[in-house]
Amino acid sequence: MTNPLKDVLGWIIVGTVLIVVGLGLGLVVGDLFGVEGNPDAATWIAIATLLLGVVTCLLVWVTFQQYRTAQRQLRAYVMIAHARVDLTLDKDGNGVHVGAQIELNKFGETPGYEFQTWTGITIGAPADDSFDEFGEPKQNSIIAPTETMLAPSDSFHIPAGDLAAIRSGKQVIYVWGYAQFTDAFDKRLRFVFRNEATGRERRLEIRPGVHVNGWDLTPAVTQERPCAAHLPVSFSPRW
Repeated sequence: MTNPLKDVLGWIIVGTVLIVVGLGLGLVVGDLFGVEGNPDAATWIAIATLLLGVVTCLLVWVTFQQYRTAQRQLRAYVMIAHARVDLTLDKDGNGVHVGAQIELNKFGETPGYEFQTWTGITIGAPADDSFDEFGEPKQNSIIAPTETMLAPSDSFHIPAGDLAAIRSGKQVIYVWGYAQFTDAFDKRLRFVFRNEATGRERRLEIRPGVHVNGWDLTPAVTQERPCAAHLPVSFSPRW
């Protein structure tokens, strides 16, 4: 794949060369034919100057388009690679704990700066969309190109009766959160996710030879939008 930044630099060099050549030709024409008292020579120089201005404008437009392409190809992107809820027994055996594990993949050839994440989890009725307000970031770091990062939620205790309701589909586990970062072009971006799970838990392989009991999460809503650099810590999940 070609490097878009090199393409931009190439167009700038070509434009500079054309401008220098055009100015040089204008000076040569003026010396050979003489501008003063020679309306034909003055006309041709005016036409050459006009064409040079048109070409320069086109080169500026092409350079801008190349720069936008470079941004799209090089900027950082974040997506969910895998999302699950782990089910663990309490030490006293009277209930269970549930906690979400969100695995985020970073794409693009540039890092993400001021990378922050937060993940929440709750239980509610089906079709209730029990996504609460977002909380403060749990981490602040730099994420490298093609890096994977975990954004877990806090785990909490649920009684055995609530586990039975989840298994029967009468209750739903809702998981939501965000990842926000500043890309290499100083644009602040936020990736928001909302997921859910219900039904009977199953045995999940999290890596070769390692298994946990839990649920795979399915997306309810995902979205990515630009946001201001001074974005608030809390914001509405409907944003």
